[in-house]
Amino acid sequence: MPFVVTLDEAQKGVKFPTKEDAIEAMWELYKDKMSRADFEKMIEAHIKEV
Repeated sequence: MPFVVTLDEAQKGVKFPTKEDAIEAMWELYKDKMSRADFEKMIEAHIKEV
């Protein structure tokens, strides 16, 4: 099942085939802004299986 990452109130997001794909793709956008540990906490709060 695909996974969606939503980072806004509109609940619109990007679909990824796997949770790992979602995490790695989003990490590329955030790696210069926060630590990997902080990123993983944030992304877990915003990822869901659809």
